[in-house]
Amino acid sequence: QLPARIKHREPKQQTIVIQGFPGVDIKDPRVDALAVLENALSGMSSDLFTEVRDKRGLAYFCGAFDRPGLEPGLFALYAGTREEASDQVEKLFNEELERLRAKGLREEELQRARAQIVASQEMSLQDNGQLAQTCALDELYGLGYGYSFTIGERMKALTLDGIRKVADELFQPDRCAVSLVFPEKTETKEGATP
Repeated sequence: QLPARIKHREPKQQTIVIQGFPGVDIKDPRVDALAVLENALSGMSSDLFTEVRDKRGLAYFCGAFDRPGLEPGLFALYAGTREEASDQVEKLFNEELERLRAKGLREEELQRARAQIVASQEMSLQDNGQLAQTCALDELYGLGYGYSFTIGERMKALTLDGIRKVADELFQPDRCAVSLVFPEKTETKEGATP
């Protein structure tokens, strides 16, 4: 039931913040817009990475992932940070999502994401084994064996406003789940918890 929030301690070295939303299935027409948003929110050149890690030094890593499936999957932002910085990271996630809902991506973000998605797909199809597997799975999933060859056309068909509308539909605060995994507390030699 959403919204949801869970905190847990694990034997980890750092705090993991994940903020997720219900996603779409692989046949949903919004799947390509989410792929662009995932790409635009990931990598060292993304606004999210620049703000969270480069400018503020709050995270060791951060980005986004999209998991469409035969059933609707999820879309999430994630970061590895320090426990005391987790609230700030979450706040920056919310600010970035609000920007995407209200203003959308900038043209250069869209162009960079499109180019990376198309190049990655084209490279993956250069291996005969990968090509056969991709075509077989696309056919099995009901997308048609030629689906992956239409990536360039599908990316060109996306507009900034269309992507903004998808972000506004899916990244609603009342549909959000937040998972915070903190490192386990350890005892010091004197017996006090640091």
